[in-house]
Amino acid sequence: MTAIGRGGGGPPRLPGTESREWRRGMNMGQSGMLFVFGMFLLVAAIIIAGLFFAASASKARAAAARESQYRELAEKASVDATEIRASLIEIRSRLASLERRRGEAE
Repeated sequence: MTAIGRGGGGPPRLPGTESREWRRGMNMGQSGMLFVFGMFLLVAAIIIAGLFFAASASKARAAAARESQYRELAEKASVDATEIRASLIEIRSRLASLERRRGEAE
């Protein structure tokens, strides 16, 4: 029989040889690749955690700035409301004065 007839090239293997090769463990190339892959996953996890931390810190800063702007807006609205109230009191006093003059003129 030829090598093609046996189902592949190379010498025939004895039964159970595959399991003995598996029991030997990894060679240096495989363990190096596993180490590199593990380090890649570790670095990726650290970068992702850093991004989440930076995003949450940025959100907190934005919320604080927005709250500060709302506070300034409320103070400005309060000042404006006081000025409007003063103007309204002045307008009412002028209107009362005009009504008195009109009453005196009639």
